[in-house]
Amino acid sequence: MKKIVVLILGLVLLLCMVSPALAAKKDSAGPIVTGSNPYDYQRNTLVESKLIIRFNEAIQKGRLFTRINMQDSNGNVVGCTCEVKDNVLQVWPKKKLKYTSEYHVVVPAGAVKDASGNDLEKQYAMAFHTEGESTANGSITQEQEEASKSTHTIDIDTVMEGTLSNAEKSCLIALFQSFGIQVNNIRVNEIEENADEKPEETEEITDEVVTEEEVEYTDEAKEYSEFDLYLVEVGPQKILVIKAVREITALGLREAKDLVDGVERGPRIVKEGIASDEADQCSQWLEEQGATTLIVGHGESAD
Repeated sequence: MKKIVVLILGLVLLLCMVSPALAAKKDSAGPIVTGSNPYDYQRNTLVESKLIIRFNEAIQKGRLFTRINMQDSNGNVVGCTCEVKDNVLQVWPKKKLKYTSEYHVVVPAGAVKDASGNDLEKQYAMAFHTEGESTANGSITQEQEEASKSTHTIDIDTVMEGTLSNAEKSCLIALFQSFGIQVNNIRVNEIEENADEKPEETEEITDEVVTEEEVEYTDEAKEYSEFDLYLVEVGPQKILVIKAVREITALGLREAKDLVDGVERGPRIVKEGIASDEADQCSQWLEEQGATTLIVGHGESAD
């Protein structure tokens, strides 16, 4: 009986020694960034903003905590104060940021760690743009003011067979608006196929917004030989849309970002003169990232 008691006590002691080692092995992954405010590439960020970077677990200051830094677009270091609280890293600029400027925040690998001592494994970097001074004062920007003054009436005298689709009408209006021109109306002279037998008809259209539901995609699109793909709205997943644009167009990061940012001023063409299947595939890819697209056909098919 005495031997059995000794054996049991030995097993208990062994488990007590092994359990901490097993528990330590369970947490070997470092903290991971799950979100930030402002988000990456956010525009119109308040110049008085405090930056918040959230992690998936509680964090502590790491060995490279003092190397967390903020820079402007020219690479100049911006003084800031950093603190950790629970699972959040807070970054305060020591001075109010400049209007209409780009800033970058870099959190080096090892700058923070979790309760088990696991370091942040990869460097985290983000960028954001501050608001314009006129926006901060509650007035419209110079760009918006100039666009509001550019109002024109445009007549298109091109002779056409058949009718102009809603998608093409919407795209024409959006194209002019993308250059800062607010179009009052567009008059299109549409000539039917048997123009000699029927009098010329003139259709007047206004610049009313054509929603996606009003744009019909029918089998008539197959009559076109080429298609242009437009990015109409970016949606909440801007970074994913930028990545998709880069894959579709082979643009660099800066060029793809500028294209996506330009959608704020009007639809931007992503790819032009492509086949129907490619246009559909690229459109689906972008819309899976939360974007809104528009496909416009042109040119007569050989069929």
